Amino acid sequence: MSLMNLAYKSMGLSESEAIDYAVSKLTFGATKGLIGEIKSEGLENWLEKQLSLASKYSFEKEVESRFPITKLSIKEIAKTYPSPGISLILMGIKFRKDKKFKKELEEKLLVNEMLATINASVANVDRRAIYELEGGEFLRKYFEELEFGNFMELMYQLRAQKLYRAVHSPFQIQETLADFWFNHLNVSITRVNDTAPYVLSYDQDVIRANVLGHFDKMLKASAHHPAMLIYLDNNHSNADESSQTLDRRKPPAKKLLESEFRQFLQMPGINENYARELLELHTLGVDGGYTQNDVEELSRILSGWKVNPLLIRFHWLLSFFIKQGIKKNKKSFLDGAFFFDSTHHDSGSKTFLGRRFSEKGGYEQGIQAIETLAAHPSTAQFISAKLVKRFVSDDAPQSLIDKVAKAYTSSAGHIPTMMRNLLEAKEFWDPKHAHVKVKTPFEYVASALRSSEAKISSEQEALQWIVRMGEPIYGYQVPTGFPDTKTYWTTGTGLINRMKFADALTSSKIAGIQLPAEFRTSEWKRELSSPRFQKQ
Repeated sequence: MSLMNLAYKSMGLSESEAIDYAVSKLTFGATKGLIGEIKSEGLENWLEKQLSLASKYSFEKEVESRFPITKLSIKEIAKTYPSPGISLILMGIKFRKDKKFKKELEEKLLVNEMLATINASVANVDRRAIYELEGGEFLRKYFEELEFGNFMELMYQLRAQKLYRAVHSPFQIQETLADFWFNHLNVSITRVNDTAPYVLSYDQDVIRANVLGHFDKMLKASAHHPAMLIYLDNNHSNADESSQTLDRRKPPAKKLLESEFRQFLQMPGINENYARELLELHTLGVDGGYTQNDVEELSRILSGWKVNPLLIRFHWLLSFFIKQGIKKNKKSFLDGAFFFDSTHHDSGSKTFLGRRFSEKGGYEQGIQAIETLAAHPSTAQFISAKLVKRFVSDDAPQSLIDKVAKAYTSSAGHIPTMMRNLLEAKEFWDPKHAHVKVKTPFEYVASALRSSEAKISSEQEALQWIVRMGEPIYGYQVPTGFPDTKTYWTTGTGLINRMKFADALTSSKIAGIQLPAEFRTSEWKRELSSPRFQKQ
């Protein structure tokens, strides 16, 4: 592949100025080593390396060593770190004949108060185990007997690994792209009792695994992943009672109607949440040319797309019955963490975006619908506009959006090709776009730590500072993802907390972080607090 033809000279920038500009726009901040590396390699060579599938083996091993939960598969995470609600349900199953357990549960566990405490602890980046929180102490022996891991540590390592990567990864553009694409296909740990345990896998297996690939592959990975299926409720989207299905539905056995199992039951009724956001937020955009009827038809096409129920560590006998039930349905199947449930898939005929889907269609129609959306011209425009807005300016130049959209279409949504076309465009290098994008709190803290050459032994307090500034990582509750505009991030409280962070950082008042002496100065504090450092 030939090197990029960068247009910075035609926009009046020297090579040194272009390097500073590119580092500001494309990375989580400059370091002495990075600037020297780019000058030595040449800007074009460095950019190509950043957008290639170069081996990240050594750095990934570094991440896994520091955050061992990142080594686990989604199945291992689900069985070792179940959500608080699932933990209590599984305890109820395990100890249902234990009179002492039932008595303690009735006398000591205030469920609503306990769940509120857990939610607050997750939001505040608390690493203490559930049985170390107020009101949960008596649960310790039951957690230990069931060999449950510390769910709060899973939530911590999820967020800490993201900050660590942003600060230390040599593959900086891949990190900024991972941040962008997660926000685009957002899920949230605020749903502590269902979505949260799967977000680490979602970040690694959906976003990072495809960040230098094609968008349609990332989109399909998202559509199949438990985090998205649960977050936007497709896990409970089922054919209406009057609709035909691929395999005959059977009512749940009466024994399964006990309270412990109610949340696992699948009741008739289509849920439109995922289909609507797939159209509005993930692909076409709100003005992309679809109708409410398209939302309804896509919901029917995707009915029966669910989470593998065997991810949950049921008693072996119940797991056996679940497996046998799936085997009896000829058109149902399990694929890793995904489950296509033919008994709840609406197999009637449908018309979506003007295309007819014949009756008795199954899983393959969902794939066809997603591929149609990924290839749509509105998707090319919508995604390109967001990409340009993220890496150039809130006021994204339409001429540049059109160039990136053309690259999207010609390359079938190949993300590196889109980025190369963005970087080759003269609009990208226009000096008027320098230092106009306000950094998010995450970007600000990561860039401050990078630029200060910080030694980090614990990320916990740094993460808590990011929360105070208004950006709880992986914690934006609504599916839009965090807003990407200056006005959202320039509130008085947020800016004041940035100033306080700069003071604490340069005064060695943040536990787990130490700066070299040259950065523990009032001059560096003023630099971190300056309007220029706040922008990219």
